[in-house]
Amino acid sequence: MPGRFHDATQTRAQVLRTGLELVRSEAGEEAFLFGCGCPLGPAIGLVNGMRIGADTARRWNPYFKGIKYLLRKEVSFPSAFNALHNTLTRADLHGRWWINDPDCLLLRPETELTKTEVETIASVIALSGGSLMISDHVPDLPPERLNILKVLLPLIGKRPYILDWFDSTTPERVQLDLDGPSGPWHLVALFNWKEAAQDKFLKINDFYLKESQEMYARDFWMGKTHLIHNNDPAEKGLAIEQIPPHGVVLLALRPRHPYTPQYLGSNLHISQGLEVCNWWPHDKSLEFELERPGNSHGQIELAIPGQVEEACSKNARISWESGSHGIYSFELEFKNKARIEIKYS
Repeated sequence: MPGRFHDATQTRAQVLRTGLELVRSEAGEEAFLFGCGCPLGPAIGLVNGMRIGADTARRWNPYFKGIKYLLRKEVSFPSAFNALHNTLTRADLHGRWWINDPDCLLLRPETELTKTEVETIASVIALSGGSLMISDHVPDLPPERLNILKVLLPLIGKRPYILDWFDSTTPERVQLDLDGPSGPWHLVALFNWKEAAQDKFLKINDFYLKESQEMYARDFWMGKTHLIHNNDPAEKGLAIEQIPPHGVVLLALRPRHPYTPQYLGSNLHISQGLEVCNWWPHDKSLEFELERPGNSHGQIELAIPGQVEEACSKNARISWESGSHGIYSFELEFKNKARIEIKYS
């Protein structure tokens, strides 16, 4: 709406920036200023954090007074999907202009969001590297929803690659390169924004990945590990069947090294690797440490170049299950930190 300015020669953007400069000056550099609903350009260099998209909502698609189908293309209308769309398309601003804010993660089951949609929202927030805000009453959350919050902490905080920024209206391929004591790995996501389940093929050449004869790919939300064979150049990748509507496949990709122990991931942290704080491979044995806030109970997966004979933590035996391709799953329960020793033949 038209307004009357004290200085009629200034544009609306100049007026806004003048006001923000005054707030920044009076608040001081130690104050954390957060822009919400603020035009982006005039705030550059003045705010520490910024909401970079539409409000999220209790529903996936826009809805207002019984109207929903006519609002599907209203990209600024509050909805979970619109918030995710802007979080991905503006991901490159994070860490350059400010800390990106993707808006609240709604976990309570009383919304109209499905568990699959909540997992997708959590994945985008984690991959964006931006802030995490919770508006639910956390003590009332059921264990299944509370665990979605637990696996996001601590935040990854790193800016991702949006690989199909110019190919898709809403990006479908995201990559985050991570490194830790157990070595480097790639966290990649494939999204299905459609209203029906979809088959997808993860093409290695569609991502920034080094050539490798074989790769482990662990699906975080499904807890399933695949071995990708890259023998045929035309078929380098992984076929993924029936990704649910509004769903995501979040994979930790690691080149296979058959003669050394490898950490493949866990259900303890969405990064599938940042929970490892120390890693000491020895001849026919492996020691490593995991660190998580509070009480943790879950599974980790390792690739072991032999047959596991013993696994323990603080002299207490750990149970395990073996699978194909040298993959072992270990059941763990610990508080804050755990040191694990594995012996194999």
